[in-house]
Amino acid sequence: MAFDCYCIDFQNKKSKENINKIKQVFPYVKVLPFIKSYYDLSRVVVESANTEYVWMLSSKIDYTKFDFNYIPAVSYTHLTLPTICSV
Repeated sequence: MAFDCYCIDFQNKKSKENINKIKQVFPYVKVLPFIKSYYDLSRVVVESANTEYVWMLSSKIDYTKFDFNYIPAVSYTHLTLPTICSV
């Protein structure tokens, strides 16, 4: 994948299992603990991202069948995270 990837770790029952599945697709995933709020986490992700788009994932979700090749249509790029959480 050509995008940075962050996973929010909620320390849930399947956290390790789901993060390992993410690592199969994104071996370089940066795992962040959920501390304060999604807003604060989003700011950290946006400020540290080195790619145009990023994946911000959750340890609560099994992404086995998720299509990580998805890229939003140009007409929808204004709705992506960097615009919503501009710093």
